Amino acid sequence: MTPVVFLFLLLALFILSKKVAQGIGSLIFRISGSKKATVGILAFIFLPGTVIHEFAHAAVAQGLGVYVGEIEFTPTFEGDSVKLGSVQVAQSDPFRQFLIGAAPLIIGFVLIFLTFALYDKFQISGFWPQVLLFYILFEIGNTMFSSKRDMEGALELFAAVTLVLGFVYLLGFRQIFDAVLPLLKNLDSVFKMASDSLVKIIIIDVIIIASSRLFTPKNHI
Repeated sequence: MTPVVFLFLLLALFILSKKVAQGIGSLIFRISGSKKATVGILAFIFLPGTVIHEFAHAAVAQGLGVYVGEIEFTPTFEGDSVKLGSVQVAQSDPFRQFLIGAAPLIIGFVLIFLTFALYDKFQISGFWPQVLLFYILFEIGNTMFSSKRDMEGALELFAAVTLVLGFVYLLGFRQIFDAVLPLLKNLDSVFKMASDSLVKIIIIDVIIIASSRLFTPKNHI
């Protein structure tokens, strides 16, 4: 059940991460009255997370031998949404493309686990360290999701892997599944840690969204 709970929380955070940026943007626009200023301030607020996101794509691409071009952190408009950063990565096979696209999510969780490990190892406590912890969780948690473009080919890869596993199962090689299931059980503690982290980020996002709506009229942008 732990992986299922993790996936549910991950989906919830994915939805909230879109709404939290909209909520903050609406509040900034109400105060500034300028769309350009709103985009600039949003870019500044999410800059640390954006830097981690784009460098995650670039680092994994280079590690897999895929060409990496220019990295940008200048916000640009894409229809009604704002793209906070981008990195040019050459096309490759579906497997490497998937790993490059999913890199911010994987590296995001690694950084979150490392942060908690440091806080636990050095017994860090107090008001400002907790504020810093919430800020780190907010930044990474709301910028680690890949865009639709980043995940191009992921659906095809998932379908192909599912098809292959289905054939393997039907052909009678069920020992493979019997060997994998215990390994997944051993990952329960990892999924639990990840789920606990997601709950904290979700609570932060809910508070921010509720606060922004409280101070922003419903008929505003």
